[in-house]
Amino acid sequence: MVVVKRILLIILGLALVIAQTSDERTFILVSGDRITGQVVGVDENGIYTVKTSFGLVTFHKDDIKPDEVELYLKNGDKLKGTLIEESDKVFKVNTGFGEVTLKK
Repeated sequence: MVVVKRILLIILGLALVIAQTSDERTFILVSGDRITGQVVGVDENGIYTVKTSFGLVTFHKDDIKPDEVELYLKNGDKLKGTLIEESDKVFKVNTGFGEVTLKK
């Protein structure tokens, strides 16, 4: 019984660590700076506020370097481009032949 309790406590501890780190996001800025932290908010002007280990940092959405991605499709095709948007359901990528929306 004691072993089972210890295993459950270890699993619970790992789950808490994973939950805390999953909210973090890393932004690479056009300047080359890298900002890692939890997004506190984004206002209507595109100003991001990020809680980092050294305090709150704010920057404009235009300061973020676009994410270059390669997406591999089920049929074996590959798309390269700039990630425009990612949600729970889709990826939007700006490719050499236009904007493409793909279901996850």
